Amino acid sequence: VPPPLPEGVELRWLRPVDDGLIDGSTLAVLAVVGLVTAVVAMCAVGCLLGPPRASRHGALADSPRRVALVVAHPDDEAMFFWPTLSRLHEAGVPLCVLCLSTGNFDGLGAVRREEMRQSCASLGV
Repeated sequence: VPPPLPEGVELRWLRPVDDGLIDGSTLAVLAVVGLVTAVVAMCAVGCLLGPPRASRHGALADSPRRVALVVAHPDDEAMFFWPTLSRLHEAGVPLCVLCLSTGNFDGLGAVRREEMRQSCASLGV
């Protein structure tokens, strides 16, 4: 239960379309246009970048270099970077992963550390 309001204070809710500047149908059109724009932008980026190719290109075109990945939490390497790390591993690039926390927010730090060790070991890290 929230504490009572001080004497003389009134709590009011504001409605976004109450001022008459934007009616409900205009707001719905703006939401749809925003959603369509976001989807088109993501598709355009996907088409421009295209799927990964089997041949070496970009950073992998030259002789293998070392790659260091710095992540904030255990399992970030698997959730966000696994395809890249796997591709680099297949190309023979030496990998190093540094995690800046133990993942102990929920008391499972030891479990998270072991999961990260196993994840990295599968890539030879």
